Amino acid sequence: MMNQVKYSIIINARPEVVWETITDPRKYEEWTYIFSEGSFFDGGWNKGDSIRFLTINSNNKLEGMISEIAESKYPTYISIRHLGFIMDGVEDTTRKESEPAYENYTLELLNEDQTKFTVDMDIEEEYIEMFEDVWPKAMEKVKEISEDAKSKPMKITIRTRISRPIQTVWEGFTRSEHVTKWNHSSDDWH
Repeated sequence: MMNQVKYSIIINARPEVVWETITDPRKYEEWTYIFSEGSFFDGGWNKGDSIRFLTINSNNKLEGMISEIAESKYPTYISIRHLGFIMDGVEDTTRKESEPAYENYTLELLNEDQTKFTVDMDIEEEYIEMFEDVWPKAMEKVKEISEDAKSKPMKITIRTRISRPIQTVWEGFTRSEHVTKWNHSSDDWH
Protein backbone atom coordinates (compact mmCIF):
# COMPACT_ATOMS: atom_id res chain seq x y z
CA MET A 1 0.00 0.00 0.00
CA MET A 2 1.22 3.46 -0.89
CA ASN A 3 1.54 6.35 1.52
CA GLN A 4 1.29 9.97 0.46
CA VAL A 5 3.74 12.65 1.55
CA LYS A 6 3.72 16.38 0.84
CA TYR A 7 6.41 19.07 1.03
CA SER A 8 6.24 22.81 0.25
CA ILE A 9 8.59 25.77 0.09
CA ILE A 10 8.21 29.45 -0.80
CA ILE A 11 10.62 30.59 -3.53
CA ASN A 12 11.28 34.23 -4.41
CA ALA A 13 11.00 33.69 -8.15
CA ARG A 14 8.20 33.28 -10.66
CA PRO A 15 6.82 29.80 -11.57
CA GLU A 16 8.51 29.95 -14.99
CA VAL A 17 11.92 30.25 -13.31
CA VAL A 18 11.20 27.42 -10.86
CA TRP A 19 9.89 25.24 -13.72
CA GLU A 20 13.17 25.75 -15.56
CA THR A 21 15.13 24.81 -12.42
CA ILE A 22 13.17 21.57 -12.13
CA THR A 23 13.31 20.55 -15.81
CA ASP A 24 16.54 21.97 -17.27
CA PRO A 25 19.05 19.07 -17.53
CA ARG A 26 21.96 20.94 -15.92
CA LYS A 27 19.89 22.47 -13.15
CA TYR A 28 18.16 19.14 -12.55
CA GLU A 29 21.54 17.53 -11.92
CA GLU A 30 22.40 20.36 -9.54
CA TRP A 31 19.36 19.96 -7.27
CA THR A 32 18.85 16.18 -7.47
CA TYR A 33 22.34 15.26 -6.33
CA ILE A 34 20.70 15.43 -2.88
CA PHE A 35 18.88 12.17 -3.75
CA SER A 36 21.83 10.52 -5.48
CA GLU A 37 25.09 12.02 -6.66
CA GLY A 38 25.26 12.07 -10.45
CA SER A 39 21.47 12.03 -10.95
CA PHE A 40 20.19 12.90 -14.41
CA PHE A 41 17.11 12.28 -16.55
CA ASP A 42 16.52 10.94 -20.04
CA GLY A 43 13.28 11.94 -21.75
CA GLY A 44 10.88 14.85 -21.86
CA TRP A 45 8.61 16.82 -19.57
CA ASN A 46 5.53 17.09 -21.84
CA LYS A 47 2.32 15.14 -21.25
CA GLY A 48 2.75 11.59 -22.52
CA ASP A 49 6.56 11.74 -22.64
CA SER A 50 8.59 8.82 -21.36
CA ILE A 51 11.20 9.87 -18.83
CA ARG A 52 13.76 7.94 -16.84
CA PHE A 53 15.34 9.32 -13.67
CA LEU A 54 18.81 7.83 -13.54
CA THR A 55 22.18 7.50 -11.89
CA ILE A 56 25.20 5.28 -12.55
CA ASN A 57 25.93 2.74 -9.80
CA SER A 58 29.33 1.53 -8.58
CA ASN A 59 29.25 -1.24 -11.22
CA ASN A 60 28.92 1.44 -13.92
CA LYS A 61 25.32 0.36 -14.61
CA LEU A 62 22.14 2.44 -14.77
CA GLU A 63 19.81 2.61 -11.81
CA GLY A 64 16.66 4.64 -11.33
CA MET A 65 12.99 5.02 -12.18
CA ILE A 66 11.06 4.36 -15.38
CA SER A 67 8.27 6.92 -15.62
CA GLU A 68 5.96 8.90 -17.86
CA ILE A 69 4.60 12.42 -17.66
CA ALA A 70 0.91 11.97 -16.79
CA GLU A 71 0.21 15.73 -16.94
CA SER A 72 2.20 18.83 -17.80
CA LYS A 73 0.70 22.33 -17.58
CA TYR A 74 3.46 24.88 -18.03
CA PRO A 75 4.37 26.61 -15.71
CA THR A 76 2.13 25.38 -12.89
CA TYR A 77 1.89 21.59 -12.73
CA ILE A 78 3.75 18.37 -13.56
CA SER A 79 2.48 14.90 -12.68
CA ILE A 80 4.93 12.02 -13.02
CA ARG A 81 3.60 8.46 -13.09
CA HIS A 82 6.27 5.98 -11.97
CA LEU A 83 6.05 2.70 -13.88
CA GLY A 84 9.02 0.71 -12.66
CA PHE A 85 12.67 0.57 -11.69
CA ILE A 86 16.08 0.07 -13.21
CA MET A 87 18.41 -1.92 -10.96
CA ASP A 88 21.95 -2.72 -12.04
CA GLY A 89 21.02 -1.93 -15.65
CA VAL A 90 17.93 -4.16 -15.70
CA GLU A 91 14.49 -2.59 -16.24
CA ASP A 92 11.55 -3.89 -14.19
CA THR A 93 8.07 -2.60 -15.04
CA THR A 94 6.09 -5.26 -13.20
CA ARG A 95 4.50 -2.61 -10.91
CA LYS A 96 0.80 -3.39 -10.44
CA GLU A 97 -1.39 -1.20 -12.64
CA SER A 98 -3.91 -1.01 -9.77
CA GLU A 99 -1.35 0.84 -7.63
CA PRO A 100 0.17 3.64 -9.70
CA ALA A 101 2.74 5.80 -7.95
CA TYR A 102 2.60 9.52 -8.72
CA GLU A 103 4.97 12.38 -7.99
CA ASN A 104 3.34 15.79 -8.52
CA TYR A 105 4.91 19.25 -8.63
CA THR A 106 2.63 22.27 -8.17
CA LEU A 107 3.95 25.80 -8.74
CA GLU A 108 1.54 28.40 -7.37
CA LEU A 109 2.15 32.10 -8.02
CA LEU A 110 1.62 33.84 -4.68
CA ASN A 111 2.39 37.38 -5.80
CA GLU A 112 4.33 39.11 -8.57
CA ASP A 113 7.62 37.41 -7.76
CA GLN A 114 6.96 34.54 -5.35
CA THR A 115 6.05 30.90 -5.93
CA LYS A 116 4.90 28.16 -3.61
CA PHE A 117 6.51 24.91 -4.80
CA THR A 118 4.69 21.83 -3.53
CA VAL A 119 5.65 18.20 -4.06
CA ASP A 120 3.17 15.47 -3.24
CA MET A 121 4.00 11.87 -3.94
CA ASP A 122 3.00 8.28 -3.37
CA ILE A 123 5.71 6.23 -1.68
CA GLU A 124 6.11 2.88 -0.03
CA GLU A 125 6.42 2.84 3.76
CA GLU A 126 10.08 1.82 3.68
CA TYR A 127 11.10 5.06 1.90
CA ILE A 128 9.22 7.61 4.03
CA GLU A 129 12.07 8.29 6.45
CA MET A 130 14.56 8.80 3.63
CA PHE A 131 12.28 11.26 1.78
CA GLU A 132 11.51 13.12 5.01
CA ASP A 133 15.24 13.83 5.13
CA VAL A 134 16.11 14.50 1.47
CA TRP A 135 13.07 16.29 -0.03
CA PRO A 136 13.36 19.39 2.20
CA LYS A 137 17.07 19.62 1.31
CA ALA A 138 16.33 19.22 -2.40
CA MET A 139 13.64 21.91 -2.21
CA GLU A 140 16.10 24.29 -0.55
CA LYS A 141 18.44 23.65 -3.48
CA VAL A 142 15.62 24.36 -5.99
CA LYS A 143 14.97 27.61 -4.08
CA GLU A 144 18.66 28.59 -4.15
CA ILE A 145 19.04 27.88 -7.89
CA SER A 146 15.76 29.61 -8.79
CA GLU A 147 16.43 32.71 -6.73
CA ASP A 148 19.91 32.98 -8.20
CA ALA A 149 18.58 32.49 -11.74
CA LYS A 150 15.90 35.17 -11.51
CA SER A 151 18.58 37.84 -11.73
CA LYS A 152 20.01 36.27 -14.91
CA PRO A 153 18.39 35.98 -18.34
CA MET A 154 16.46 32.76 -18.83
CA LYS A 155 18.26 30.31 -21.11
CA ILE A 156 16.18 28.60 -23.77
CA THR A 157 17.42 25.31 -25.21
CA ILE A 158 15.89 23.83 -28.35
CA ARG A 159 16.72 20.24 -29.23
CA THR A 160 15.83 17.94 -32.07
CA ARG A 161 16.88 14.50 -33.28
CA ILE A 162 18.06 14.23 -36.86
CA SER A 163 18.35 10.77 -38.41
CA ARG A 164 21.46 11.51 -40.44
CA PRO A 165 25.19 10.92 -39.93
CA ILE A 166 26.83 13.51 -37.69
CA GLN A 167 29.08 14.76 -40.53
CA THR A 168 26.03 15.49 -42.72
CA VAL A 169 24.30 17.34 -39.88
CA TRP A 170 27.47 19.33 -39.11
CA GLU A 171 27.82 20.40 -42.76
CA GLY A 172 24.16 21.42 -42.87
CA PHE A 173 24.70 23.50 -39.75
CA THR A 174 27.99 25.16 -40.72
CA ARG A 175 28.36 25.40 -44.51
CA SER A 176 27.10 28.70 -45.89
CA GLU A 177 25.24 27.19 -48.86
CA HIS A 178 23.16 25.16 -46.39
CA VAL A 179 22.85 27.76 -43.62
CA THR A 180 21.03 30.16 -45.95
CA LYS A 181 18.32 27.53 -46.44
CA TRP A 182 17.44 27.25 -42.76
CA ASN A 183 18.74 30.44 -41.10
CA HIS A 184 16.62 33.24 -42.50
CA SER A 185 13.78 35.36 -41.25
CA SER A 186 10.19 34.96 -42.31
CA ASP A 187 8.16 37.78 -43.89
CA ASP A 188 6.65 38.68 -40.53
CA TRP A 189 10.06 39.12 -38.83
CA HIS A 190 10.72 42.58 -37.43
